[in-house]
Order: sequence, then structure tokens, then C-alpha cells
Amino acid sequence: AECSEPDVAECNCLIVLGTSLKVSPFNTLVGRVGIDVPRVLINRDPVAVERKHPAEADGTMRNGFRFEGDHAYRDVFLQRNTDDAVTGLSELL
Repeated sequence: AECSEPDVAECNCLIVLGTSLKVSPFNTLVGRVGIDVPRVLINRDPVAVERKHPAEADGTMRNGFRFEGDHAYRDVFLQRNTDDAVTGLSELL
């Protein structure tokens, strides 16, 4: 986790691909980037969604993705196969 600190500080867009985000320390990266950094999840299912209540069940996390609501200003969920999504994005570049 400490090796990622310089990278997290420099991050200007976090792209998360094809994961359950259940393994530490990688699952903490979503909440460690700056509040103005766009976060994109490309996955079959939404994961690491922000907890709405402290006692909420698994599948949610503190400082997780916010795909809906008033505070959903920087998070994007692309529900796709990761290979197809990356190919499509690379063609746009």
C-alpha cells in the first residue's frame, strides 16, 4: 500500500477494470484518490458502491463509487466485458 502513495497523489483518473474489489490493499484505492479525480468502473457488475448506512451488508464500502444521487459527480459505471470496453476505448484514442 505504501508503494502506491506517490501514484495515488498524482492520479488524475482512476480506471478500475474487471474486479470484485474484495482484496486489500487494492480495494482501498477507490477511496484514496482526490475528491476531484474521475473514477471509472468497467465491469459486468457494480462493485465497491458507497455505503449508505454504516451497518450495510457486503458489496458496499466507505468512500466507494457513487453512481446515483446528488453526490454522483465523478463516478462512471460502464457495464461491459472488460476486453470489449478496452478495445472500444483504445479505438477512440
